[in-house]
Amino acid sequence: YTLLKDLTLYEFYKLLDNELVKEYGSDVRCDYCKNQIASDQTNGKELIDLCKKCCNIILSVHDILDKCKASDDKKKCQYMSHWLYDKVVSITQGTNLFINFYAVLSMYSGIKKENFKNCTLTNFNVDKEIFNKKHILYEFLES
Repeated sequence: YTLLKDLTLYEFYKLLDNELVKEYGSDVRCDYCKNQIASDQTNGKELIDLCKKCCNIILSVHDILDKCKASDDKKKCQYMSHWLYDKVVSITQGTNLFINFYAVLSMYSGIKKENFKNCTLTNFNVDKEIFNKKHILYEFLES
């Protein structure tokens, strides 16, 4: 397990986790998360919070994908997609909330297209159990 921590994938996950807990000034552009994700749904507030934090990462952390040591931009985008979906399914099982969540983040990544390497974060649209199996296999293949 310690050996895995030094892999490019895990280094990038750790960097993203560190960015996620940082406090950013409230960017009014990130308020769109609240408007588009139903806060009265089960775990809606947590999903809105994650959306706002990801919005801040996309809009405020310049060249976030370049901080990943993977060789190509597509791979960097895949890494971030897996990291994010893991966060989303840990908050809620309701895949119906995922659609709006990913639509909002897609808009933000479109705004920062040049910095975000044309990355579209993937909504895997599967439940937590299926995703975890896919995610383990993906991490195994990447190591």
